[in-house]
Amino acid sequence: MKIVKDWRSVWRYYSTQALLLLAAAPLIWAEMPQDVRDMVPEGWRPWLLAGMAASGVVGRYISQRPAP
Repeated sequence: MKIVKDWRSVWRYYSTQALLLLAAAPLIWAEMPQDVRDMVPEGWRPWLLAGMAASGVVGRYISQRPAP
């Protein structure tokens, strides 16, 4: 296993940002007031997490180099 050459800029990748949001989601959810949590239907919750994970995969395929 090797570290990517541009490891210092990995935090800029959309995929990294999406996966960091996915990792922070349980912590954010736990700190939300109950009335705000009640606004999100229970059946949607797994789909929201799956959507965050899928956006990480999609973000990996999007070119993130600055336009010339």
